[in-house]
Amino acid sequence: MLETLPNSINELQVLLEAKEFTPREALLWQQERLQSQAKGNAAVLECLDIDFNDDVLDSWDPFKPLSGVGLAHKDIFNLNSRAPGLGLGLTQAAPGIELAYPLSCLHQSGARQLATLNMAPLAFGSTSSNSYLGRCVNPLNSNAVVGGSSSGSAVAVANSWVYGSLGTDTAGSIRIPAASCGVVGLKTSHGLVSSQGCAPLAPALDSVGVLARNFTDARAVLLSALSPKLTQALEKKNQPLQAQSARLRCFIPDHLDAEVSSAILGFCKTLDHVSITHDLPQFQTLSQHAEVVMLAQLAQTHGCVFSSKPPPFNDLGRYPDTLPSALAESALAGLAIPQSWLEELLTRRLKSLQTFLATAFEGVDFLILPALATALPLVHEVELGAAGFEAQKLLGLHRYMGFVNYLGLPALVAPVATDRRGLPVSVQVLAKPDQDLNLLDWAHHQWSKVLGWPGASVTAAVSPDPLAFSSVLS
Repeated sequence: MLETLPNSINELQVLLEAKEFTPREALLWQQERLQSQAKGNAAVLECLDIDFNDDVLDSWDPFKPLSGVGLAHKDIFNLNSRAPGLGLGLTQAAPGIELAYPLSCLHQSGARQLATLNMAPLAFGSTSSNSYLGRCVNPLNSNAVVGGSSSGSAVAVANSWVYGSLGTDTAGSIRIPAASCGVVGLKTSHGLVSSQGCAPLAPALDSVGVLARNFTDARAVLLSALSPKLTQALEKKNQPLQAQSARLRCFIPDHLDAEVSSAILGFCKTLDHVSITHDLPQFQTLSQHAEVVMLAQLAQTHGCVFSSKPPPFNDLGRYPDTLPSALAESALAGLAIPQSWLEELLTRRLKSLQTFLATAFEGVDFLILPALATALPLVHEVELGAAGFEAQKLLGLHRYMGFVNYLGLPALVAPVATDRRGLPVSVQVLAKPDQDLNLLDWAHHQWSKVLGWPGASVTAAVSPDPLAFSSVLS
């Protein structure tokens, strides 16, 4: 049995190729480790059985890039004969339901799913607050918030229980948890990863994406979640970019939290070919458009709970008797939005994207901006009704997120420094549509060069020699 888990998927594959152990032995070790370490932890909802009698686990297969890799995913995907729980504490056998397409692709690539993971109810929520399943605890600091809605995914990755996790992102639901737990989070280009078998929230904004401990693992999971045809198309579109010559623009808002601003400026000083701007074209307008689309489609998806209209996606029997007040109020607000408004904003989206690319991306390859608007909040600062609640800190979790979904751009989040409490400060890096691989490759090169991150762990939570993020400020 393995004594320690290799730091990256690539390192695991090297050992498997050398026949140090079999994929079955690697998965068994990972399963036992997850079950022992995550026992009683709210982040893990259910540990799943693996068919260890499967002959394909006998030996390493070079054509299965995730051979022997254990993953765990947000409980928003269909499993074989089981509908997802959606963060409501309701699991439902559903004979005839097939495994979600991206999970099926991962399985064909050799990966096995070890567990289902906690999430904000119905994927609507920027924190891990969940009255049905309990709150996920941040492994970096138990008093710090864990972002939502892919909360369990970030915690499982940061705790080094799994190499990676699929989540979904409608208005920051991958990027906020990644920023709060100091891991890598990739919101993919809209539509790049199939959402077949994934429960919707706002289909025009939803993207399936990846959380991982490093950029190479995120890349491996992303490619394996695609069909071979899409993988080839994506690799063809992503012509190799010379990372050292990439042109960058950094958006630092005038009223950004001083500690966050200082950390991002310190990071930018280590970069070549970067310009600083305090203005992002159409940011306010695009953010408003994203919010209207999300509320309107949230109402279409789940508004059946509050109206007599027939449910478009879900059976009423799958809902609990009551829903969180913020979710209910948002769905009711969405029901009041005229259908013509939604249609107009969806029609405008392509033109808005073209304008944004022609202005914000003029002459640059990547756009750097804050992940969170403030230093990472504590739980009581963002819990509605809690003593010490600060609305601006709750809003700051998703302030710079939603407009990215409206435009459909890929966005990567990773930490670049720590604040005065030792909690991560992350940046968000945007690329042009379908440049997901170039974005990951550039980040891998840049973080390795500037912050000394190898292909192994990138978070203090999982590194045996915790990285001093703050060194980039000195």
